[in-house]
Amino acid sequence: GSGRAALLANDKKRSHEDKIRELYRWFYSRDPIRDELKIALAHIKKHEKKPKIAYEDIVWALVNTKEFLFNH
Repeated sequence: GSGRAALLANDKKRSHEDKIRELYRWFYSRDPIRDELKIALAHIKKHEKKPKIAYEDIVWALVNTKEFLFNH
């Protein structure tokens, strides 16, 4: 949850795109489709002063999808 979000938000070595791909692989065992990646990156940009909040939102959104609930 927020522990993973904090680690990703504080990781300055990797791009947000790489970190979003990691989350999708972690939650769904797949890469995000183009629209999913675009939406996540836009959300991070909207919260660029507090990226931890953006990553927490993304983690919670991924956990609460039917795809996650069905597969796990």
